[in-house]
Amino acid sequence: GWIEDAEPSLDEVREQLGDEVAGLVGALTDDESIDPYRERKAEHRERVRAAPAGAHAIYGSDKLTNVAALRKAYEAEGDAVREEFKVPVELKTEVWEADLELLREKAPELPFLDELDEELSLFRARLEDPAPPPA
Repeated sequence: GWIEDAEPSLDEVREQLGDEVAGLVGALTDDESIDPYRERKAEHRERVRAAPAGAHAIYGSDKLTNVAALRKAYEAEGDAVREEFKVPVELKTEVWEADLELLREKAPELPFLDELDEELSLFRARLEDPAPPPA
């Protein structure tokens, strides 16, 4: 997306797209200055918790897309997928589970939460019983 590629400032986003969009972008952008990963994601979750409902839907749909894509990649490539990430996939899964918990609390009306839960379950099962990729 243009936000990630161009990295405009939040003020530039506000100027071009208005306060509402700038607020969503601010709530949905990781603070890369926070390390380690688990703490960065926990801080991000707290900002999403305080954000308007629209942010919850965007945040959750992003998580669903990421979990589903990683599960499919894992099924296609097996454990080799691990090399593509800076953090262990188990840690990513732990963070996604916390994200789902937040969304169930703050936005239980989102229609895709059960699908996110199912994708996480399928991915956890894959991690616990890694099969070799198909020949």
